[in-house]
Amino acid sequence: MVGQYLGKALRQTVVIETRPGASGIIAAGTVAKAAPDGYTLLIAVSSFAINPYIQKNIPYDVATDFAPIIHITTYPFVMVVNRDVPAASVQDLIALAKAKPGALNLASAGNGSPPHLAGELFKTATGVNLVHVPFAGSPAAVVALVAGHMQVMLDGMPSLLTHIKSGRLRPLAAASAQRNSLLPDLPTFAELGYKEMNVGLWIGLLAPAKTPNAVVSRLNSEINRLLETPEVRDNFLAQGADVIGGTPAQFAEFMQKEQVRWGPVVKRIGLKVD
Repeated sequence: MVGQYLGKALRQTVVIETRPGASGIIAAGTVAKAAPDGYTLLIAVSSFAINPYIQKNIPYDVATDFAPIIHITTYPFVMVVNRDVPAASVQDLIALAKAKPGALNLASAGNGSPPHLAGELFKTATGVNLVHVPFAGSPAAVVALVAGHMQVMLDGMPSLLTHIKSGRLRPLAAASAQRNSLLPDLPTFAELGYKEMNVGLWIGLLAPAKTPNAVVSRLNSEINRLLETPEVRDNFLAQGADVIGGTPAQFAEFMQKEQVRWGPVVKRIGLKVD
């Protein structure tokens, strides 16, 4: 959606090229080495700020090799349980986990993924013992959760909403500052006393370092304009996402806070991914 709009606004052909592998490191490394002319950009997600703590030999520096352009959107996480889990609230889940330590499985999209670290944050905040089980991506984890092989998961609404509506998954809390617009009756973790549980999958746009300020500013302005249109805002809201926008400096500050936030979590659980 962003690419289509940029193409029209800039009168340029915008090619979306997927470079999978190594939690986004291959794609990021390609952009870090690209010419700083504004023609090669990176769609960065939450793992961008986490990778330096868990991956070895990353071929770039997240703080110095990129020029932040804009924080596009965030998909706040929601905690869900399989419908057969006897817990109708976060308090119920905590009580159940403490009564049966190690009996409940926490599914995630993989070791070091944002859903994994969100689960570790919850375990630390509440003192419960949940057994982490990593999968190869959110879809596989959600399938196992719906089938009853897993009991608990934190993930974004695009992965969970269909199963919440069908009743196969029960939402317990939203990991966002405000209540999720798609589940307005669902309390937030902050309302329940866990303010640190403000977690989601964020998406932003970066350019190679030393990209001219005029280029960064132009791209920032165009995408901010896009995010203000009703069509785009409604599209994101329908997915349970928050539209962010703002300045390059605000995005840079946000990413720096994300690194500061997740570093201690990774260190505490001793996580390393080869």
